[in-house]
Amino acid sequence: MRKIQLVGQSVHSNELQIDDEHWRKCANEWGRGSRRNFRYRDRMNGHNNNWFEAERGREAESRVRAVITDEWAKTIAAVDQLMPRD
Repeated sequence: MRKIQLVGQSVHSNELQIDDEHWRKCANEWGRGSRRNFRYRDRMNGHNNNWFEAERGREAESRVRAVITDEWAKTIAAVDQLMPRD
């Protein structure tokens, strides 16, 4: 589980770091104040959700899912080796 967490953090961190457009959008929110029922935090969450739903976010998600699938297969194989054979 820890390995999966680290892979997810690493993949998403790398992708987010190089996405200048995303950070420009986020930076532009500073100082806009809060409108009724649409606060700064909500706008930032919206930008982040949009990023994860966009192509770059989906690509990163695919890489994380591939690692999860591989690690799960290894875990199942290891447990299977512990099971008694008839």
